[in-house]
Amino acid sequence: VSPVAPAAGSVELAIGDDASVLRFPAGTELVATADALIEEVHFRRDWSRPEDIGWKSLAVNVSDLAAMGARPLAALVTIALPAEVPVRWVDRYYQGLRECAAEYGCPIAGGDTVRSPHHIALSITAFGSVAAGRAVRRSGARVGDLLCVTGVLGDSGAGLELLRQGRGKSRKYAELLERHCRPRARAAAGSALAEAGLPTAMMDLSDGLGSDLGHLTRA
Repeated sequence: VSPVAPAAGSVELAIGDDASVLRFPAGTELVATADALIEEVHFRRDWSRPEDIGWKSLAVNVSDLAAMGARPLAALVTIALPAEVPVRWVDRYYQGLRECAAEYGCPIAGGDTVRSPHHIALSITAFGSVAAGRAVRRSGARVGDLLCVTGVLGDSGAGLELLRQGRGKSRKYAELLERHCRPRARAAAGSALAEAGLPTAMMDLSDGLGSDLGHLTRA
């Protein structure tokens, strides 16, 4: 798999060696995040196109970087595959990865491919950079702060419900299905807010407003 053209030259050495070498701007701190997606837990092959699974597996990591106010640098991809998975499925999965990587300037710099006895398992580690001392944490929230969200709450959940009902090919609800299958990371908003010094706290909203707000208030 060839890496996507690096954003701002962030990848010094990519796929093909024992490890990757990344470059990040002077005066910044490195932000790292990892996320795993397991077949039949986080996705189903009969519901989702391989390209969409590829997009989503990287987008959820970019979203975590955005929640800290970081700009993406690169990502590492580990994929565990049962022997029965066709090569064509894997090619299409990486096509979705490449599309998401190009969208957010987050090149795939390496990773690993291993065999799995039963289900597909995906794990992505993404790296970003933020100005030193400017990473936005959850713990900065205070009583009296204004709570704001980007995007429309509930669209992805509605898309998931449509898939559960077997309506994954409905043209009428194509936008809701798209929100679930190809979520949009708020990368530009996250980094812009952090650079402006506006938010006291930020977090990725992925499990619903009620549960994630609980995480924020506890922090």
